[in-house]
Amino acid sequence: MDKAITAYYIQNQLGPLIQDIKESCYVAGYNPTDAEVMGLLVAKFFKWDGLAIAESAGYALEDANFHVLNERLQLLIDEEFKTGQK
Repeated sequence: MDKAITAYYIQNQLGPLIQDIKESCYVAGYNPTDAEVMGLLVAKFFKWDGLAIAESAGYALEDANFHVLNERLQLLIDEEFKTGQK
């Protein structure tokens, strides 16, 4: 890989998009948190596919070293989306 993709780089790239979403996707006067905007962004990116959204959250937890929380989330994902799909 030629260029490292750092957290700083990602924040700088997403910052303008997050600001655009804050200004255009919420009612006037409401100030959503960045986490709330990212939730909306992820939901729309995955076209409201609950499994993809949940799996993405799990990958984010794993990347942030919240391994136990990710394991617990994976159990819920399996229960909600994957039970009986064999």
